[in-house]
Amino acid sequence: PRARGRAPAEPVPAEPEPAPEPAPVPEPVPAEPVPAEPEPVPEPEPEEPVPAPEPVPEPVPAEPVPVPEPVPEPAPAPEEGGGRNRRLDQGLGGGSTVDIVVFHVPDECARSREGCDWTELGVGASDADGNLRWCCSDDAVALGFCQADRQYGRLIIDQDKFQGDHRVLAIPASGHIERSITDGRMDFATEEGRYVMIISNCNDFGRDLQVTGSYEFVSKHGYLPGELFGEMYFFAAITVVYFALFLWYGLSMQCYSESRIEVQKWIILSIGLGLLETFFKTGDYFVWNEDGTRVWYAMYVGVLLGVIKRGISRTLIIMVALGWGVVRDTLTNMKKIYVFGVLYVGTACAEEIMTIIAVDDMNVISDKEETELIDVITVLTFAVAIIDVAYLFWALDALNSSMQYLENMNQNTKLQQYLRLRCFLLLSMLFAVVWAIFGIVNMDIPMLEDKQEWAVAAAWEINYLFILIGVAWLWRPTKNAKEYAFVMELPSMATDGQEMTFDTNVDTIDDDDDLNDVSDHPSNGHNPLEDDEGFAIDKAVEA
Repeated sequence: PRARGRAPAEPVPAEPEPAPEPAPVPEPVPAEPVPAEPEPVPEPEPEEPVPAPEPVPEPVPAEPVPVPEPVPEPAPAPEEGGGRNRRLDQGLGGGSTVDIVVFHVPDECARSREGCDWTELGVGASDADGNLRWCCSDDAVALGFCQADRQYGRLIIDQDKFQGDHRVLAIPASGHIERSITDGRMDFATEEGRYVMIISNCNDFGRDLQVTGSYEFVSKHGYLPGELFGEMYFFAAITVVYFALFLWYGLSMQCYSESRIEVQKWIILSIGLGLLETFFKTGDYFVWNEDGTRVWYAMYVGVLLGVIKRGISRTLIIMVALGWGVVRDTLTNMKKIYVFGVLYVGTACAEEIMTIIAVDDMNVISDKEETELIDVITVLTFAVAIIDVAYLFWALDALNSSMQYLENMNQNTKLQQYLRLRCFLLLSMLFAVVWAIFGIVNMDIPMLEDKQEWAVAAAWEINYLFILIGVAWLWRPTKNAKEYAFVMELPSMATDGQEMTFDTNVDTIDDDDDLNDVSDHPSNGHNPLEDDEGFAIDKAVEA
């Protein structure tokens, strides 16, 4: 064949008969015979052996060897000066990198109107032209804010300025994967104050990620946030005050049980609800501080009791302003009072629960759901404000009517009681207006430190307790409390031949003001002083 005639010129041993195969090579090569081809390929030189270290029976050089994760590491994480940067996991090239940084913000800028410039704290970069970048992308590299070989697709961190703590989590480019931080503890030696945590996914060509989990801040005092420590102690102190008030009023009602009146039951109920509310809130904060988790039922029970307490208290103010227990022993429009109370409790309760949901779930709901939730809270807040204004005007109108009636009837002792009640209410309203203005100004120009912010909400609780104590004192249990509404005060006895007159022909108020029915007026032939169910003239007392 032509293939044999054109065999390579290799030394062939002299043999009598020709061999159909090519002559053997002096040094062995793979044991496969070389078939004769029309155009044979020259064999390798004997002095150049096959590069394989060991002879392979069937070498397949084109097939790659599989590797579990044959991906080079992403750009190495630089050691942050003062940031204690640690790589927690290695990912696959072309993937995404989650940066988690936590750092302290100074009080002088955190409490200012402009806030803190994070670029001055080592996070992000900016220039004199107003360019600001947080992530190392193409334009950030072009502006000279970061280095493409070390920080591309990462959060920009200036090692010379950053004084916080940094964690990195690498995510592969494809495939389903779940990874978590294995060493999430961060220790800070800085002073108390505000801390910021940033979670970033800066690779423009990376993957969309869903980050879930929880974080906890703990100080030397416990898990409770710093601004709530004072509030926890405040609620503990208020619980003691409520308990003492409940004990005093309850024992007084027990001592004078025979002369107990209905309005006193509403007062003791308001005190008891206040005691339970502060007790549950104190317990909620205490467990939170010790264990780092909130007891959900204690939190919601405390909120619900607080709303019911405020609803009953507003109802109580209307009752005493209408003269219950002083001017008359019964009220004819209790149904209207109950409807207002239920309306307030339902609206305020919905507002409180929606607010808690908005705060707790703001990190897991979409922007659209968050906007809708905030809109609902705004509407409920406005509705509660309208009900409060209606209560205020109703109470003031009823109080003025009761005082006018007592003044016309020359009931000076009872009038003094209502003058004191009006004084309590006016002082409370004055304080509420001043403190509301202070709260608005404090939000714009902070005057209280972060650890003192609890005092804003605590002041409203003190204001409420002030009114409750005042009403409890004015309507305290006595041995004559049950007959007090039936007693008419007479002017001083006549002297020096002067005649004593007793005029009941005075202006009265209709049923809407819960005082006298016009049919009871003497001009209609019916004198309430002669009513067996009312009071008799012989029960009158001398002024």
